[in-house]
Amino acid sequence: MPSSRFATRTSLPMQDSLIKLRTISIWVSAAILTSLPCLVALDYAGVLKWTQWAAAIAIFVAALFALPALNDRENQGNPGFHWFFCILVGWAGFAWFQTLPLPASIQSLLSSGSAEAYTTWIIPIVGSAATESMHPISIDPWNSRHGVAVLLMLATLAWTSGTVFQTRARLATVLVGLAAGAAIHAGLGIFRMVVPDADALGMDVVRYGSPFAGFVCRNNAALLMNIGVGTSLGLLAWRLSALIGQEVDDEHFEVNDLISLVSDRDSSIALGSLVLCTAALLVCGSRGGLVAALFGFLLAFGWIRARRGLLSIPVILGVVTIATVLLLVPLNLDLKSIQRLELFVNRDNSTLLHDGRIPHWTDGFTAAKAYLPMGSGLGTYADAHLPYLDRSAEAWFYHADNLYLEMLTEQGIVGILLTIAILVGLVISLHRLKESPDPVDHGLRVAGWYILAALVVSQFFDFGLIIPANLIACCVFFPIVASRRFLLASHMTEEDERLDDLEAYEDDAAYRDEAAYEDEDREQALAAAEQPPRVRFQTPRTVAVSAGVAAVAIVPAVWAISVLGADAKVDALARQARFALNDNSVEAEELETLTGQLEKIADQTGAPEAYRALSDLHHRIGRYDEVANSNPKSIEQIQELYRQTSPLIRRQSWLKTQPAISTTSESTQIPSTTDTQTMEPSPTNPVTSTHYVMALQNAKSELLSRPLSREARSSSLYLDFVDEDRERTKALLKQLQSLYKTNTPAMQKIGSLALDSNEREIAAECFRTVLKRRPSSTNSILNVIQSHPDLSAAEIVPPSAVNYRNAARFYISRPSPDLGFLETAFGELACDQCQTVAERAACEELAGDTAYVLEKYTEAFESYKKAIEFKPNDVRLRIKLIGRLRAQGNRDEALVQARDARNDMPNEDRFEVIIRQIRDAELQEFEKQ
Repeated sequence: MPSSRFATRTSLPMQDSLIKLRTISIWVSAAILTSLPCLVALDYAGVLKWTQWAAAIAIFVAALFALPALNDRENQGNPGFHWFFCILVGWAGFAWFQTLPLPASIQSLLSSGSAEAYTTWIIPIVGSAATESMHPISIDPWNSRHGVAVLLMLATLAWTSGTVFQTRARLATVLVGLAAGAAIHAGLGIFRMVVPDADALGMDVVRYGSPFAGFVCRNNAALLMNIGVGTSLGLLAWRLSALIGQEVDDEHFEVNDLISLVSDRDSSIALGSLVLCTAALLVCGSRGGLVAALFGFLLAFGWIRARRGLLSIPVILGVVTIATVLLLVPLNLDLKSIQRLELFVNRDNSTLLHDGRIPHWTDGFTAAKAYLPMGSGLGTYADAHLPYLDRSAEAWFYHADNLYLEMLTEQGIVGILLTIAILVGLVISLHRLKESPDPVDHGLRVAGWYILAALVVSQFFDFGLIIPANLIACCVFFPIVASRRFLLASHMTEEDERLDDLEAYEDDAAYRDEAAYEDEDREQALAAAEQPPRVRFQTPRTVAVSAGVAAVAIVPAVWAISVLGADAKVDALARQARFALNDNSVEAEELETLTGQLEKIADQTGAPEAYRALSDLHHRIGRYDEVANSNPKSIEQIQELYRQTSPLIRRQSWLKTQPAISTTSESTQIPSTTDTQTMEPSPTNPVTSTHYVMALQNAKSELLSRPLSREARSSSLYLDFVDEDRERTKALLKQLQSLYKTNTPAMQKIGSLALDSNEREIAAECFRTVLKRRPSSTNSILNVIQSHPDLSAAEIVPPSAVNYRNAARFYISRPSPDLGFLETAFGELACDQCQTVAERAACEELAGDTAYVLEKYTEAFESYKKAIEFKPNDVRLRIKLIGRLRAQGNRDEALVQARDARNDMPNEDRFEVIIRQIRDAELQEFEKQ
């Protein structure tokens, strides 16, 4: 008996140490997860692949530190406890299935759009012999595998978060951490707006878009701000419920109840975060973020969930009305104190109706239907929508600016079903939290409703959820909500509650202070926990299930880390190659070193980014070789030779040697910037350079792994002198015409390249598309076709009044205009359809000019007179009419017009001079008679 007592006493310190080690381990995991979203957001919100790899390692480490928490609760062994994690694992499995090669019959059945990408789009370029018989659903398997790795990383994160964040102290910590992290970025964003010249977070290198804090896009930043607002509200709701027992979404809640939070530390942190994040939402310029916040507040404070009857209807209508105004009505607030900071002034007044989203959604939905039912593969939207472009704006939509549309395109029906499953599960979990008497659960519920509402609404106008920083924050928070409902007091045994109180003693300082445990109480609690009748050890079955779930969560993360690491290397080398190519001072040896590194990693990964970089590097090295082999004698000769080897000029030089291709285009004439007498050397035969061959081969390899790549087709077109296949060149031009259909500068360039290749029909279609979308490009395009007599204006000018006016304005100033086209244009000017007086006056003047060139003088003078009626004070127009009347011998009418002009504008002396000239001319003729 004494020996057993001694053993018990000696085992207590050891058990105490184990408990402390276990607590420290879990707290380390909690600290990593809590700080990770903020840290990732500091590096361009985690869009760089090396940041994602580093985040994956951090998540893996946090998962290992979370393993001691496995035996906390009996129901953790049940996969239902980790249902959020299970859905993510299932989603990763489906995304992985999309990367598997499938027989052509099955692939076309599951995704007809993908089948076309691997057949119709690449066989005319690489040939049927180079393609394989089996292809995956994904049109970019490498990028999709990266997405699978990210999903597995998030699944590990979800399991770890649901396992770690259970006690009050850790739940409070994660709420504080998420709120403070968002507040830090809110402060950084506001600071950069007030001090725009400050070089903070390296955002000075962002040349496009509208960055805010560490985010390249302010709409993406708005989602993190909304997460900060939600967690801040959750903290305030928790403290309010803990201090006075009042719930913020209760119908009896009053604003006066907030006074009790003034002296509370956690409430002060929450209030500061709430103010900063709200201010950031107001100043960052994201209308979608404000609309999401409105719906977040609506749900967080219970107007819908509290079943308030008819009272909810005007509230909901008011929120919807305000949201519509924010999205559709341009705002330009004139507040002096705020205007001085230039934070609230919306300079471009862009709205949902005019920012290009709605036209693009039409094209995106067409693409989504083409890839049903299984989608185009995770992370492939940037390429997937290209063949279906029709109404989109000129900018390339890497994302759909509508996450649901993007998900439907990439993941098909399965992705939508998985999304619905997650949303329904979260709604059920939040509803169940209403049953909990614990104040921290009330805080989680308020935060959860706000964040969920803001997230669901904002993704109709944005894609912020797929930004790693936001995605990590959501995968830290939502698994807590998902698993917390299994730990409610109504579902817990008495033993569970006792053990929860024991752990709260160990790792919640605030709870320990309030409870004021004494040492002997703690020893009694530990001893009571060791008594056989009251110990809850997991059964072998539950231990096995719990370990199995942990293995499924952690083991695949090892593969994910390896994939993300390899992708990060590819991305880093590709970026290094782009920097080197943009620096003309880089030596050929450095480029060859990069080429060797990229070739190794391309063989290992088959990454299209590696093939793209290799193609560009080989092309550049080939140019260097040509210049070196020409034995230049001076710097001027080197510069001229290098210019002559540029992709466009090199291609044009080859086309000049092809007898079947017209070279009458001005674009094929190669001007020299140096005296030709000093330029004896000339570029060598490009076909003899193996680097050009390798450049083309890598472009083809990129197409095989990414069949809708626009870059690979563009570089292949400039390398068509390597294989001299005219049919392949024609196919490239046709495909580029489709893939760049809504990009007018690119379409104009493709039209010029088609003219160089004597592909007149393709050129005419490209130019017509450009003029249809951008009539202001009429002059530049008509200038291009001036040297192509076989291509007329009638073939390229769309049949619209605006286009006819621009084309007529171009031709009437030419010495040899196209009279046939002018005749057609004159009858289609439709001046009566003009919207403004100034536009009508300009159109009537143009009609007069056109008729005058066509020698329809009566109609010309009538049009001039109509123009003067709409613009009577236009001195130039009146002088033009008078001069042309005199030129056609109609001196009497000219004198009448001059006198009318003098009467209408008595201060204009020029009309008096004209009248005097007409009289003098008449007098001279009279004297001659």
